[in-house]
Amino acid sequence: MNEQIQYKAINRGFSKLYDQYESLNKESIIDQYMRQKVYEHIERFLKPNASILELNSGSGIDAFYFAKKGFEITGTDIADGSKLHFEKKIQEYNLRNVTFKNCSFTNLEAIGTDHFDYVFSNFGGLNCTDSLDKVVESLNRILKKDALVTFVIMGKLYPWDWIYLLKGRVQRALMRLRKGGVYAHIGGEAVKVFYHTPNKVKNEMQKYFDYIKSENLGVFFPSVNHQSITKHTKLIKRLISLDFKVSKSKILPIGIGDYYIITFKKR
Repeated sequence: MNEQIQYKAINRGFSKLYDQYESLNKESIIDQYMRQKVYEHIERFLKPNASILELNSGSGIDAFYFAKKGFEITGTDIADGSKLHFEKKIQEYNLRNVTFKNCSFTNLEAIGTDHFDYVFSNFGGLNCTDSLDKVVESLNRILKKDALVTFVIMGKLYPWDWIYLLKGRVQRALMRLRKGGVYAHIGGEAVKVFYHTPNKVKNEMQKYFDYIKSENLGVFFPSVNHQSITKHTKLIKRLISLDFKVSKSKILPIGIGDYYIITFKKR
């Protein structure tokens, strides 16, 4: 994969979608539920007055959630649209505890070292790279001992994708299982996406980090992309309720669902 071509596609494609993400955060019960689950996971480990680093921050929805709670947070992203949204929100909310750095998660040294207590990457940003080893090395170089890291990653096993088998769309149904990644159309741009298993992430992280906890996210309800189904609000609420109950029971192995959440601690 040519990294420069990938970076340019990510920049152009995602920058076009941030307004859509903002709307989903306000209107979609699926988006709202998933973000709340991520926040609850992080807040189990997040200590008062922690300094937070967010990777692939997008329009800043998550960064500003934590900033409004009083945490110092630095958002990072390679997309120009991300910087524009951050600048607008900093002025709108008059917050002094938020900063933004135009920076890749494989080159975090550009923002300094030994400063952050918590790092997180939400909703599949790390699925845009096949170089998890570079991300891990970069995190190791900037983080102090006992710093926590939470990733929200798209895995390979998502039951709602298998519905496409009923329509005869075999390639679409098994898209996440393909070796070497697949191209997704993001804002009209071809961005290569890689679906990482929990074991792969653990293996990459184990050199410097200890595994702490993981959980599935979005097993029983469709992603926001299944628009023909998500418009049925009552059904979606029932499926979200089922998802919540089953996730609490821990009967399913980690890695089944639209995403999984996984947390580590720096040794």
